[in-house]
Amino acid sequence: MERDLVIFKIHKPSKTYDIIDLTTVSMAKQIAKEKESSFNEAVKIAMDDFPRGKAKILDVVENGFNCKVEQQDYDINLFSSYLVLNKKAYTAIGNHLQGCGEFVPLNCEKELFLFNPLICISSDKI
Repeated sequence: MERDLVIFKIHKPSKTYDIIDLTTVSMAKQIAKEKESSFNEAVKIAMDDFPRGKAKILDVVENGFNCKVEQQDYDINLFSSYLVLNKKAYTAIGNHLQGCGEFVPLNCEKELFLFNPLICISSDKI
């Protein structure tokens, strides 16, 4: 069964900020603790396996990542190669994106979800 691919390009408004305190190091520490693996292996998972779709985040870190966040209250934000959705955005578009990736809870002061796309295309096709 063929499925149409809808492509959206999201830009952050200029002169805005979002600070999500979730670095590769903090991700790797959480991965190493949960998977009982070495820090170096956890860094490889965070830097290579997740972005390339070699591993699903929720298969590695079942309950999502712990982090701190300071934001200007946008419904959808960009964080590295991920989307971060608040509860309102997740409720509105989560079902539409579900088949294209996974939603990882971010355990912070606000109810946020990190969307990890598992279906990717090269930028020259956009």
